[in-house]
Amino acid sequence: MGRTATKKLANYLVLVDYTLLDKLTKFSALQAYIHGRRKVEAEDVERAFVDLFEFIVHEFDYITHKVEGFLDYGEKWAGARKEDQICLRWLYEQGATSPEASTVSIDEFIQKIAEICQLTRRGARERYRKFKERGWIDSKQISRNETRVWLSFLPEIVKMERREETVAEIVSTYHELVFKINSLQEAMSPLSPMTPLSDDEVSQEELIRAIKEALPAAIEKWEKEQRQNGVSRRQIKYNILSEVLRRYPSLNSDKVLLYIEKLREKGEINFF
Repeated sequence: MGRTATKKLANYLVLVDYTLLDKLTKFSALQAYIHGRRKVEAEDVERAFVDLFEFIVHEFDYITHKVEGFLDYGEKWAGARKEDQICLRWLYEQGATSPEASTVSIDEFIQKIAEICQLTRRGARERYRKFKERGWIDSKQISRNETRVWLSFLPEIVKMERREETVAEIVSTYHELVFKINSLQEAMSPLSPMTPLSDDEVSQEELIRAIKEALPAAIEKWEKEQRQNGVSRRQIKYNILSEVLRRYPSLNSDKVLLYIEKLREKGEINFF
């Protein structure tokens, strides 16, 4: 996600990419512990993904609004950081990458430095001289009243590919898991005080009939409540699961999902 948002977040992800799987593993183990399991199961990983997603979103928000600079240590800009880098970025965005390409005058660039760095005219001239001393820029006199300034190096800018489909898929997965988790939590509270049947007491025929009977309500719930939130049709499978678990709370959710997939593959139910 961060790779598609801003250069700052993309640079931040480069720094923490290798830790994300470690965090997901720790969050998954924590979920297993909370639910009294010694072995991490699929639902623990799903809950951990939701937690990690929300954690990263808040982290991105903090970095975007509270952390200064671009978090690239100036590596792509010959060591320039913070305001210096912003000034050089502005020069780059004007196309001033060579004497022939530049249309920026020395005076114009000094004014921009003063504006970005909030300096006086004299202070901006000093900063301009520092840029030249460090070899970041070069300039020349074209005529009596005309000058040009340009970058003396080409920054190693990583092209920020905007992968909207990838972002949409991640967000959709997050919403699907949230709905699934909420549905399972709701299903764990039986609607009546009847003694629930055990997994062994529910026959295959009863389970298949329950799945087929749950399909219309599952589709209706998706169409009326979930579709508008960008949740994909795959959520219908978990809506079916929720309905079945309401009827048979003691059933294993993985077993129900397996039967749902088998019936869908055989064409006996259809929600795609």
